[in-house]
Amino acid sequence: MILTLLSVILLAGMVMFVLNIGRASTRRVQLQNSADAGAIAASSFVARSMTTIAMNNVNMVRLISLVNVLDAMPDSTRFTIIEHEMILEALGKASGSGLSDPWVSNQVDDMKMELNDELNILRPMDAYFTSYDIRRITFYDSPGGRGQFWHAMEGMDEVNQATVANLGELAQYNYHLGAHVNLDRMDGRKAAFMAPLLPSIPIQRGEFDDFQRPVLNGLLPDKVDDKEFNRGPFDAVYGWRCLIGG
Repeated sequence: MILTLLSVILLAGMVMFVLNIGRASTRRVQLQNSADAGAIAASSFVARSMTTIAMNNVNMVRLISLVNVLDAMPDSTRFTIIEHEMILEALGKASGSGLSDPWVSNQVDDMKMELNDELNILRPMDAYFTSYDIRRITFYDSPGGRGQFWHAMEGMDEVNQATVANLGELAQYNYHLGAHVNLDRMDGRKAAFMAPLLPSIPIQRGEFDDFQRPVLNGLLPDKVDDKEFNRGPFDAVYGWRCLIGG
C-alpha cells in the first residue's frame, strides 16, 4: 500500500509536470504569435501612413502643375475663339469666291463644321471664365484671399505633418491592439504582458531648396553624395560641367 501510494504520488507529479511543460510551451507559442501580430499591425500602419503622405505629396504636385494651366485657360479660350472666328471668316470668303474643285469644297465645308463644333464647346467655357474669377482658385493671394488650390495643398500638408507627429504613438497603439487580440485569455487572464517600445520614425520635413541638388545639379543629398563612389546618374554623366564653371 505504501509503495502504491508513493507510485501514485510520483505518477501524479509527473503528469502535472508534463501538463505544465505543455502549457508553458503553448503560452510561449501564443506569446510569439501575439508579438508577431503586433509587429505586423504596427508596420502595416506605418506603411499605410507613408502611403498617405506620398499620395498627398503627389496630389500637391498635381495641383501645382494645374495652377498655370487653369490660370491660362481664360486667355487661351478667348484667343482660340478669336482665331476660329477669323478662320471661319476667311473660309467663308473663300467659299463665296467659288471653289471649282468639289474635293476642295468638301474639305472646306468639313473644316467649317469642325470649327463650329469647337466654338460650341469653347463659348460656354469663355462665358464661365468671364463670370468666374479663376484667380480664386489659382492665385496664392487672390483678391478674395488664399486660392482654393493652395488651401487644399495646405490642408494636405497639415495632414502629413499630423501623421508624422503622431506616427510613433499610433504605431505603438496598433502594435498593442494587434498583440492584444491574439493573446490567450484562458480563464479570463492574459497570457503575458507586452510593453512595446515607442518607435522613432526617421522622417525629415523638406524645403524647396532641397530640389536644387537633385534637379538643378543632378546630385544626391549631402550625406550620401560622394564624387568618386556614390554619385547620382545625372551627375555621373554631366558632372564634368561643374569643373569648367558650367
